[in-house]
Amino acid sequence: MKIKLKRKLSFSNPIPVYDIQTKNHNNFLIGNGNICVHNSIIQSRDPHIHAILPLRGKSIPNITMKKDILKNKEVGELIRAIGTGVGPHFDLSKIRYDRIVCATDADPDGAHIACLVTMVIGILLPEIIKAGKYYIAQTPLFSINEGKTFIPIWNEKQLEKARKEDRKIQRYKGLGEMNPIQLKLSLLDPKLRHHNQIKYSGNIDELINLFSSAEEKRKLVGGEST
Repeated sequence: MKIKLKRKLSFSNPIPVYDIQTKNHNNFLIGNGNICVHNSIIQSRDPHIHAILPLRGKSIPNITMKKDILKNKEVGELIRAIGTGVGPHFDLSKIRYDRIVCATDADPDGAHIACLVTMVIGILLPEIIKAGKYYIAQTPLFSINEGKTFIPIWNEKQLEKARKEDRKIQRYKGLGEMNPIQLKLSLLDPKLRHHNQIKYSGNIDELINLFSSAEEKRKLVGGEST
């Protein structure tokens, strides 16, 4: 799917990005709005390393459903913050961050938002994915939370083990329920975080059709999709 760009994009309003203070080895976190509740993620970040762009729910539209995708406010803010431009004006050398990470709640709504962001980047900024600079953060639904001990639980096996050991388990409805220290450990700490690098697919048009078409989804569920 190709997006036609007749003129260079320009933006008059400032970008709502909590930006970085240095220009080397930076991370750009695209965050589901809830993680900015009570400024938790802002408090937990290192401003020399981490830039944050809060998203407003499912504010990024399905890229296949709107011809004027580039007029969408959130898409415009995202492109401007990354710095590469888009279409014939795209220049990977102008990218402002080493790693671009989408972080959403670990629930169906969060997964949907992550898909929308990924589709936008895959269509408008595919070279960023091809360069290995785009990631989706795995975020925990559960953790072991005992006094000052906080251990994210990343999978069913770890959850079952914690239950058998009768550990104190906390379930999160969303990242907004985490305090700054818990968010730092889950999303930002290089030793503990789970950032999954996204690979570019040559059949992206088929994936977009599958993602946006109710008929294709029904075929997939029914085992008819090819």
